Amino acid sequence: MRCDCQCLKAKLVTTLLALALPVPTGVVAPSMVLGALLMRAICTQLPDGFFTPLLRQEDDLGAFLARLSILGASAFSCAVVRAYGVAITTFEAMALSNMGVPLSLSSLTAIFVADLISLPFFDTALVRKGWQGVSQMTCTNHAEEPAFLVMQPHSEFISLPEMASLEHVDAALRATPLEFSFPVISTDDHLSAVHPHHHLLRGTISREAVAEVKRRLEASQEKEPQEEDKHVSLLSLRWEDSQRFGQLLADILPLSVDPLATVQELYMTLKVVRKEVAYVTAHGVLLGRVGFKELIGEGMPIAKGLGAFHDQETFKAIYNAESPQSWVPFPEKGKEVSGLQVSDQSLKHTLEFGIGIHHAGLPERDRKVVEELFVEAKIMVLISTSTLAWGVNFPAHLVIIKGTEYYDGQLKRYVDFPITDVLQMMGRAGRPQFDTEARAVVMVHEPKKNFYRRFIYEPFPVESSLHEQLTDHLNAEIVAKTIRTREEAIDYVTWTYFFRRLTANPAYYDQQAALLETPDFEKQKDMLANYIERLMNKCLDELIRSGCIELKEDQVTPAGMASALVEPTKLGRIASLYYLSHRTVAQFQRTLAREGMGFVEIMRVLCECPEYDELPVRHNEDKLNAEFAEHCPLEVDLAVQAYDSPHTKAFLLLQAHMWGISLPINDYKTDLKSVLDRSIPLIQAMVDIAAEEAQLRSTLNLILLLQCLHQAHQPWRSSLATLPHLSDKALRVLRSLGVDSLPELIERRDASKILTKLSLPSADAVKEMLQIVQDMPRLRMRVELRVLDPEEPGEKEAEDPDKPKRRKGKLVASPYKVPPDSELELTVVLCYDNEPMKFVHAPRFPKKKTYSWWCILGDTEVDELVSIKKALLPTRQRFERRISFQFCSPADEVGETFTLSVLCRWAMLGGASGIRRRRGMSDSFFGLDQQLDLSITTADPDA
Repeated sequence: MRCDCQCLKAKLVTTLLALALPVPTGVVAPSMVLGALLMRAICTQLPDGFFTPLLRQEDDLGAFLARLSILGASAFSCAVVRAYGVAITTFEAMALSNMGVPLSLSSLTAIFVADLISLPFFDTALVRKGWQGVSQMTCTNHAEEPAFLVMQPHSEFISLPEMASLEHVDAALRATPLEFSFPVISTDDHLSAVHPHHHLLRGTISREAVAEVKRRLEASQEKEPQEEDKHVSLLSLRWEDSQRFGQLLADILPLSVDPLATVQELYMTLKVVRKEVAYVTAHGVLLGRVGFKELIGEGMPIAKGLGAFHDQETFKAIYNAESPQSWVPFPEKGKEVSGLQVSDQSLKHTLEFGIGIHHAGLPERDRKVVEELFVEAKIMVLISTSTLAWGVNFPAHLVIIKGTEYYDGQLKRYVDFPITDVLQMMGRAGRPQFDTEARAVVMVHEPKKNFYRRFIYEPFPVESSLHEQLTDHLNAEIVAKTIRTREEAIDYVTWTYFFRRLTANPAYYDQQAALLETPDFEKQKDMLANYIERLMNKCLDELIRSGCIELKEDQVTPAGMASALVEPTKLGRIASLYYLSHRTVAQFQRTLAREGMGFVEIMRVLCECPEYDELPVRHNEDKLNAEFAEHCPLEVDLAVQAYDSPHTKAFLLLQAHMWGISLPINDYKTDLKSVLDRSIPLIQAMVDIAAEEAQLRSTLNLILLLQCLHQAHQPWRSSLATLPHLSDKALRVLRSLGVDSLPELIERRDASKILTKLSLPSADAVKEMLQIVQDMPRLRMRVELRVLDPEEPGEKEAEDPDKPKRRKGKLVASPYKVPPDSELELTVVLCYDNEPMKFVHAPRFPKKKTYSWWCILGDTEVDELVSIKKALLPTRQRFERRISFQFCSPADEVGETFTLSVLCRWAMLGGASGIRRRRGMSDSFFGLDQQLDLSITTADPDA
């Protein structure tokens, strides 16, 4: 213990000498040399008996004095260069190995005493140069103090309002001649109600910039004197000189720190970002500022920082307060965001907090609003679905992928995102014009972490998926006559990327190749050939079973080999024309072969097709569908489909569209749009298939369904209800005026007077409705019947199939009498009596739609469709379009009923025997069908 006290005394003496004597320039080595010399000088002045108790038996006095010189070097260095004090203690342990602990404690004591006297030499030199040292901050008891205890409260320095006047900037420049920058603040209604003396930090502005603002305001006042002081936005002004032209006067991204950040963290932050001041904020609220003076200067304002909030509870209340403007960077933009016309209430609520939501279920207008706000930095956080990474380029500083799984309604379980989707989402991180680096956080299940770590940083092979859809691709090529034989189909596959990947990675496609232990080239070649042959046989067999292709007799190839000829059928052409799966058209052909399918049956057949297998059914949507089905008029056949089936969901969505039922959630709006987009080609394909099956009633109901989807209308309601602004009361008024259907209103010359009697909401509504009625197509239809002359021998063989020659014939006038068993040509002439609208009036259909007309010739007695053709008329007045049908008159009967229809109709077919009907039907307008009865009588030509 006596030894420890002597060592402590020695170190204190050398410390005092180090503070009193002039210190040479340099770092550690000069101070250690000087310290060793001073200790040796002290030892020479002490009596020999002073060292006797300290000596060990094997030590002599000279060796001991040498070790004391090392102790002196250590003590002197600890006092002069205190930042290295702990490291220098190592020399003490080497000199006096049996006294390591007490000597280490004495080193720390020496440093503490030196700190109480004055700053160390090197820190003093740095302070003179305007630089701050590290030791004053790290070697005091303030290193772990939070920022709010050492900061200068906001009430003790001058801040400038965002909308500043000449008086504001002049007062700031006069009152603080030494201030080099000023914070720019603004008020917030929510914050003012809780803490009226606190403001939001919006940026900082330098003294030079404030002087420039003052100069501009003074020049503006001299040019245009105003009664009231002019205010300008400090955050929007820009420099006008040549060097900084276009740059903002203010810094809109000030350095702000958390109130709980430590002094040590603050010091290092200021050094790294090369700032003089950091502002302490909580949720954007300015609490104070911290500079080097507050960190290591004299009189650190600990009590002042605490007194600014009266007590710690007040500080905690402000720090934990959830301000609505937490993520809104600018106040005027926060007000702009809150005043936007957003239809989605959830989005409107989150935007007030500076947080946006983006997903396919939002209306298109709302999505564009969110996109613009995020790109313009008016909101700082955007929560979106994974599809945003593929559709819109939204770079961000930080991207967080919250989970790598999604619920697959078809598999009824959660499945992983494709790795390409994850990489695409991560690729949104990084703003080239703002960031030098960015971050992407992937939250993943622990067992999958290594998998994602590997494929994120390593190249990922791109494999082909053609083998999964090869059947439909082959059907399209067969229809296009690119493939005519089985060998040509194999040759077609060899020119695809699928074949290249098959040879490079056969185990991915063929399980038998994966079992091949030795990579023998010949075996692998034979195995791939067998795989291609099996795959081709499978695809062609599926097309044959679906009725899309037919195999004809063998054909001799140029190589001299016999090969079966592959030809497309009508069903295959329909699948290729409308981009449908071969399974879909096969299912349509089986169901539409049944006679006389009603409207509801047609709807069920449409919704049960395989094309809707990919319609998303999210987690727990089966419960939502069950509740939704209670509001729909048509019951769900649970014996066929369950509530978690995508086909049931499609059936419910179509009902909601036609009956005007509100959807339960916004996601259903996106689903409805996809269902409608896909339903149009599906119904058109069903019409072609029903026509091939000669099903008249099914064809008419299909066209009726197409009409109802375009007009968002149910078939059991008046066609007048397709017009806007018409209530049930208005419909009753129209019936009392003798108008029961839309064609009757269109043909009325006094339509404007009738509309004024309907008590519509406004004059604009009357004008809009009158314009729609006047622009509705007024179709005129007439027929011409000819008895065709017999064909000359050999004329049919010489006829060019691409340019068919029109046959001559005798025109028959009404009443129509034709010879039995003769070839007839019925020509339908269509034209408009006005100049109609170019696009269908269908406000609830997601896309603009042009319209055309179907002409159908059929026998209503036996429900047989004879022929159907589609005509597209230019929207010009009196422009005629001719459509011809050829058929034979009965050989032994007189009187046959045919129906020619244009677009949708809601009237039961009927007619007397001996009447042939033609009907004109539109593919988009509901209720504008026309039907003309044509009586054809077979008579003896000589009569």
